[in-house]
Amino acid sequence: MEANTVLKARHLSYKTELDINNNLRIQNTQNKLFDLAPTSPNFRINRITDSKIEATAEVLNKIFGLARLKELNERGERLSMIYRLSPQGKILEVQFVVQDVDTLLTVEELEILEQQLIADITYDILWENEKNQIETNFAFTTAALPFNLIVAILDEEAKVGRKVINVKLTPPPLPDHLKNL
Repeated sequence: MEANTVLKARHLSYKTELDINNNLRIQNTQNKLFDLAPTSPNFRINRITDSKIEATAEVLNKIFGLARLKELNERGERLSMIYRLSPQGKILEVQFVVQDVDTLLTVEELEILEQQLIADITYDILWENEKNQIETNFAFTTAALPFNLIVAILDEEAKVGRKVINVKLTPPPLPDHLKNL
C-alpha cells in the first residue's frame, strides 16, 4: 500500500496516510467521525467493560482463516483497529493502523473485515450517568491485537472447542458376588 492515496476496494474506497510514528492509517473515505477533534463536546472517553478480544479473534478467523493469520503472524504484521462507537456500543466506523506500508494485508481484506466487525461486534459501555449517554454522539475504543495473540486464542479454541458427538458408554463388569442378584 502507498501512503497518502485513495485505494479502491470492491465496493468502497480507503484513504491512507502516515501518522507521526510512520504507521499507515487506513480508513473508509465515507468515515466522518474521525475528523472530529477529540475536544468536541460530543467526544467522550467512556469505560468499556469488555475488550472483545475473543469476539474479534473470531471475526478475524472468519475473514482470514487460521492459515492466513499464521502467515501474517510469521511476517510480523500488526493490525490495530480504532473504533468510533454509538452510545449503545455499536461500531459506527473503523480505522485500521498497520506498522508498515509494505503490509501483506490488502484493501479488499480490510473492506470485508470492516463490514464484519461492524456487523458482529458490539461493546458494553459503562456510562457515568444516563445524561452522558444521551448527550454523547459517539465514544471510541482501540483494539491493538498482534496476530500472535489472535493465533494463540484461535489455536486454544480449536483444542478446547472440539466436541465429542458420539460416545458409547459401557458399564464396567459386575463383580462375581453381584452377578446372581
